[in-house]
Amino acid sequence: MMNKKEIVYKDLQAKIITQKLLCGTRLNEKELMDQYTIGRTPLREVFMKLQLDSLIETIPQSGTFIKKLDQTEIKETLEMRIPLEILAASFVPLRITKEQLNKIHYILFNLQKNINSLTISEFKNETNKIHSIYYESVGNKKLEITLKQLHNISARTWFAKRHKMRSMQDTINDWEKRIKMVENQEITKLQKEVKSHIHKFAKLIGLEDVFN
Repeated sequence: MMNKKEIVYKDLQAKIITQKLLCGTRLNEKELMDQYTIGRTPLREVFMKLQLDSLIETIPQSGTFIKKLDQTEIKETLEMRIPLEILAASFVPLRITKEQLNKIHYILFNLQKNINSLTISEFKNETNKIHSIYYESVGNKKLEITLKQLHNISARTWFAKRHKMRSMQDTINDWEKRIKMVENQEITKLQKEVKSHIHKFAKLIGLEDVFN
């Protein structure tokens, strides 16, 4: 069970990623303390985690703000994700547990079942859970944390430009294909698949030069 600090962190993280809290928004400590009934010290610890996620920034004499989506940062994020996702793909098929696979299959089953009733935010929140389980299965905490941080930036970009993104069904199909590769321990195919996925994402947001 998550403690209060973790609940606040997850909620603020989700609101920032899904654009419910827009870039440039100032975070008012007093209002958030009242809203979440949390003390100043644990709230500032939440802020520190969100800063590590590259989701907020503190400007001296001004306050704490939702970090703006910077094109250079997005490009650098994708450049980092390519080799790290390929590295992760060499670990996941060998280290993922049956329990983790079952959790992913359960999420995919429910996504398919409820595809016509889910909002974009609900759908993306569920696929983010799959990403989280997938990254946890690499069996390397430093790599897991880095991949999650990089994915958060990509996810914010996805929501900012979601009118260009692929359909929910295409996303489900992609994950089902990827998980089948994991189960069959098809490491080379999985590595090609994750690289192709990031390549397509870069093209959709106008950053083809990441691969030049």
